[in-house]
Amino acid sequence: MKVKKKSLNKYFRDYQLGRLAKEEKQVIDDWFNAHLQINSSNSDEAELSSSVVEQEIFIRIDRAIRKKSGKSRQTILKWLNAACLVMVLGTGAFLMRNAGQKQLQEHLFLKSYQTARGEVKQITLPDGTLIWMNAVTKIQLISDFKATGLRKLKFEYGEAFFKVKRDTLRPFSISTGQYVTTVLGTSFNIRSYPEMNSYKVAVASGKVKVDFRNGSAVKKLSEGLTKDQVLIFDAKTSKTLIFNTDVSRMSSWRANRSMYLDGLTLNQIGQELSRQYNIDVNVNSDNNQIARKYSIELRHYDLNTVLRRLVLKTGMNYQLTDKLLTLNSSR
Repeated sequence: MKVKKKSLNKYFRDYQLGRLAKEEKQVIDDWFNAHLQINSSNSDEAELSSSVVEQEIFIRIDRAIRKKSGKSRQTILKWLNAACLVMVLGTGAFLMRNAGQKQLQEHLFLKSYQTARGEVKQITLPDGTLIWMNAVTKIQLISDFKATGLRKLKFEYGEAFFKVKRDTLRPFSISTGQYVTTVLGTSFNIRSYPEMNSYKVAVASGKVKVDFRNGSAVKKLSEGLTKDQVLIFDAKTSKTLIFNTDVSRMSSWRANRSMYLDGLTLNQIGQELSRQYNIDVNVNSDNNQIARKYSIELRHYDLNTVLRRLVLKTGMNYQLTDKLLTLNSSR
């Protein structure tokens, strides 16, 4: 039996974009979690075998969902488990064999872009959108991104500047944990590193909508940020701050790799130096200084020059070896 790829691809796009009924999605999620764990480093041969497997999965799941109205949850699961059996018989060790595994959903639908410490790069998405990725940043998108009704991207962590290709029929949506940023065509900077405990959006042009999602509840952080507006959502206090500033300064890193350290603690400055200069950093702050914040703009000079400037601005001192930088707060 030949798979009708168009209808099945649409079904899986609906699954990925959250358009399925709750019961349908839960059945598939449960089945994926129970049965489909894929080796993240599959060989070319395994990838070739998986195309046959995927075809059979599509057939079985499509049949199950089409007949859902007259069947129970248990019956749907029976169909899905039958698909799993076919997969095991057809591909042997291809399934359920490694510890560092991913769900089939991610394997089929997502493409990753990532930068290392000390690396900044530019990428172009299939729709013509340009993204500049700062050091230690990870982005994922649906593999058929250009064909879907919603241009959806996962911003895992880091900092990036987006110049989104305008398309009024297909909004551009960026998910970062519980945060969702939506635009049609604009340019803006997003910064969300784990140690920041915050989500920061700075708009260079156009209009940007930002939401915070907690389960099914949606909190609108901004209906429309405009040029030179910045939004910061503090995850600890759940407070939103919106202010006006020269956003070009915040995004200048993409041109000259400068660091705009705005209201950062010494620990956070240490993390930024570690990312930009590819060095391990240890920070010693006493209790009186640990929460103190600094606002500094630094060009991307050699590390010794940058550290001397930090000493003048913060009063800190430091020790630097080939492998480790130690920052000590001012006394």
